[in-house]
Amino acid sequence: MTDNLTEEIDAGRLRKRRPDENMLSYIRIFERWLHQNDWNDEGAAEIFRVMFNPPTGNDKIGKVIAKKSYVEIKNELESILNRIRDMKLIELKKMQHKKGEDLSKHIDRVSNLIAECYDDGLTISQLKRDIIFASLDPYTQFHLMSNQNLPDDIVKLRDLMKVIPAETNDLDSSKQNSTGTLTFFEQKSKPLCKICYKKDHETNDCYFKKKLAAKCADYEEKYWRFFVPILINGEKMKAVLDVNFIETVVPRIGLKSLDEIEKNLVAESNRNDKISIIGSMFVEVAINKTKLNHSVLISNEITHAIFGLDLMFKLNTVWDAKGNFMFHLDGNPDCIKLIKEETHMNLCMSHEEICNLFLEDLTIEEEAFENRDIDAKARKIIENFSNLKHKSKQKTPLIKHRIELRPESSPINLKQYRFSKDLEERIENRLKRMLEDKIIERSTSLWSSQLVATVTNDQTLRLAIDYRKLNKMINFNSRPSLKLYELLSGLRDAKIFSRISLAKAFYQIPLMECDKEKTAFRFRNDHYQFKVMPYGLANSSQTFMHLMDSLFSDKSFVKYSIDGILIFSKDEELHAEHLKKILSILSDASLSLSLKGSNFFQKEIEFFGLFIKHNKILIAKEESRVIQQYEAPKNAKELKRFLEIASNYRKFIENFASITLPLYNISRKGAKFDWQEQEREAFDLLKRKFLSEPILIIPDFYRPFYVRIFANDVAICGTLIQKDDFDDTLIIEYFSEIYTENHLKLSTVEKEIFTLATIVENWSYYLKYRKFIVQIDAQLSSLSQDSISSPHKKLTRLRQNYQFSIENIST
Repeated sequence: MTDNLTEEIDAGRLRKRRPDENMLSYIRIFERWLHQNDWNDEGAAEIFRVMFNPPTGNDKIGKVIAKKSYVEIKNELESILNRIRDMKLIELKKMQHKKGEDLSKHIDRVSNLIAECYDDGLTISQLKRDIIFASLDPYTQFHLMSNQNLPDDIVKLRDLMKVIPAETNDLDSSKQNSTGTLTFFEQKSKPLCKICYKKDHETNDCYFKKKLAAKCADYEEKYWRFFVPILINGEKMKAVLDVNFIETVVPRIGLKSLDEIEKNLVAESNRNDKISIIGSMFVEVAINKTKLNHSVLISNEITHAIFGLDLMFKLNTVWDAKGNFMFHLDGNPDCIKLIKEETHMNLCMSHEEICNLFLEDLTIEEEAFENRDIDAKARKIIENFSNLKHKSKQKTPLIKHRIELRPESSPINLKQYRFSKDLEERIENRLKRMLEDKIIERSTSLWSSQLVATVTNDQTLRLAIDYRKLNKMINFNSRPSLKLYELLSGLRDAKIFSRISLAKAFYQIPLMECDKEKTAFRFRNDHYQFKVMPYGLANSSQTFMHLMDSLFSDKSFVKYSIDGILIFSKDEELHAEHLKKILSILSDASLSLSLKGSNFFQKEIEFFGLFIKHNKILIAKEESRVIQQYEAPKNAKELKRFLEIASNYRKFIENFASITLPLYNISRKGAKFDWQEQEREAFDLLKRKFLSEPILIIPDFYRPFYVRIFANDVAICGTLIQKDDFDDTLIIEYFSEIYTENHLKLSTVEKEIFTLATIVENWSYYLKYRKFIVQIDAQLSSLSQDSISSPHKKLTRLRQNYQFSIENIST
């Protein structure tokens, strides 16, 4: 028979199943060959085994086709394959396009599933049956697929559904029925899997768990904390509701004064969580419209307040599942919306941005404090504060950094990187020095992140810890970055500037004792952990800025960021007084100074990537040089890096959005990087804009503002200006933003009104509650002084919130 079979295959009258061919379709084709050749049952089974070419790795199908009877093989295969097809129908029904997913890949996945389900074509009867089956609840689907060969006829399908035992809908039934026999689900030793609805395994062991992880996880309810927005002595805080703490605890940060009580007191919860207490005081607590005086405990080990039982009882609090926090004091009811932890923690940044935080140098470079060449007036002032001299063992007592992990987190222990012999010796010496300076200590922690070492061009050794894995587990506390208008406010007429840099600022903030083990890392056979707040760790910057807020938030002559502290004054005499105040605050806070990164009594200074002088702001020379020397990008990654640097200064560049549109188009996810003449011209034009050294002025709020709007087919473009005594135009900042597809579909009138509203509302900080003039290009035909009285919704809102007139200008 084998020889005859070979001849038939060679002649083209028979063929083997192709690996990608639908198995049910091939069975139907084989049926036609069976009737044409009049094979007997056993002979057909032997031929089928040779021809079928079963898929590799499927033992169940392999066992079926090993049977001697073709009828048995066919019936069992059809039963298995129909069940597989119905599972694919369920998958097809649930399939949705995911945000960010390549649309062509999604279309391919859907098309492949449809092809697998309907390989032989589609009839109306089959389509009805499939849609009905896919719409059934999972338990009914499971019972039908587990016990029956599903018919294509809707009437028979309905009859099968009628005889499904009622017990299948009761997963929690643990009692026997009236006959004393076990129910349907009790006949199996293991419970029904809640992922694939099969009974031969438990949920946590399900094969499909990884594929459906986003939906099924471990079927455990996640615990989210809820926060109450409150004011403590006028300071905004978020207090976590915690019924395990009897007394309310408030962080030290933000409180101006403190009545000391017995040292080393501890507040303990019912869960045995311990928090060190440094004092207590009566404070004014304000929640929405309700105010009361209440005694609270003070701690420097927490970053948010703890709303204890004492305050809950005093306010008669009640809250519901929707997040409504209801309370009443002296018969006056009040209500406020609670903040859920997931919204409290992720206001600005995604998990990907958090995990890609750059690595920082670990080490402390000693500097000759006394020999630093600084202004004589500044040196005389600094000499009065001896503890400002850099001391590596000095730590501030005002705050401690806390590492708050997500509930499902567990210790990570990563394999350490290998280093060359010469580099190992240098690393070992550096770590010994850090041990002496009490920056790190020996550890027995279960945690271990990876130590990274690099050598710069000048052969300087740089050490860092790669905390990206740990950062993924940390509850991220977001904080908006410093905006340009926030920096400009208060700098008007300032002529003298000083910039103070703290000596390795993060190392001056201690770590919570319980969190030190999480910062551990290995080198050779040694295990270390940080005693102070390390660089590269999520929320380190926020903790530092919380410290700066507590020290300088009420000082009108100070601006601060991660880069340093900027002091500005109108003359040298006043500046000396301001400098004394700031140095006194730093001294009281036990913070040490780095003269290497500080400048004093300057008429122009670099801060926050900007070059600041009297009433003018320029792009810092180093930042401008980086952009001007940037070579033409060879891939999307290099282009994104260039755009990221350039966009930091988009307020300095007129029509920034229009210029960079061709560059953004080829750098988007999924777009082809096609560097052509149009992209090269846009790239060169943007570099020329930076080469021209654009200058912005610091606004004078006693002069009128002008909002200049220009016509543009692809972007909103505007300029905020003022005029000097000679009627010369002074640029405060530029604004540009690409129109979306929906905005481009608007009528000419609606599009121009939208442009006006967007630009004015963007500069609300400067324009609200004052009169200003909108200057429009003659091409903006719909905007005129008469048009602002039209009943259009956006114009009505603008008239209510802003006082402006419109004038035409020629371009």
